[in-house]
Amino acid sequence: MNSIQHGLALLQLAWLIAAVTACRPSSSDVEACWSGDWRYEGPALEGAGGVIIAETIVLHLDASGGCRIERFGRQLDEAMICEQVPTAGGLDLLFLHYVDGKLRNDYGVAAYAVREPLLSLRGQRDSASPSVAWGTLMPDAGATGSFGQFRRSTPTLGKVDDDRFLS
Repeated sequence: MNSIQHGLALLQLAWLIAAVTACRPSSSDVEACWSGDWRYEGPALEGAGGVIIAETIVLHLDASGGCRIERFGRQLDEAMICEQVPTAGGLDLLFLHYVDGKLRNDYGVAAYAVREPLLSLRGQRDSASPSVAWGTLMPDAGATGSFGQFRRSTPTLGKVDDDRFLS
């Protein structure tokens, strides 16, 4: 990451911290204001053999607190269970384990520690595209240094139907 990218990332983080939002921890339905599916599409980058590949991250957030993150694209294919933690400006997502219940990925690497901050969503209640403060789940921005935003990909959902993702 060069100094310009670093400066832009710090500026974005400062703006996110200063943002005033409608989702507050005192609200009884903080998780509900973020519930549903959220999708991030990274920049399309040329891979081996000229194939264009974009990293995609999908958040499945349940109104009762369930959380699953799927990440795929540029040599990625992982799914993990996370914890939703309401904050003054939005919602933090913390790593719990991979969907198979393990703390190590398919390659035997413990890429994340339990309760490690993966990312934070910030924005207005029911926003179509909240701001994001990346934790250790930071995507590969490629040469552009642009990380984009999450966008709501389905209407607000009530509960994730598959209970194996909520443990």
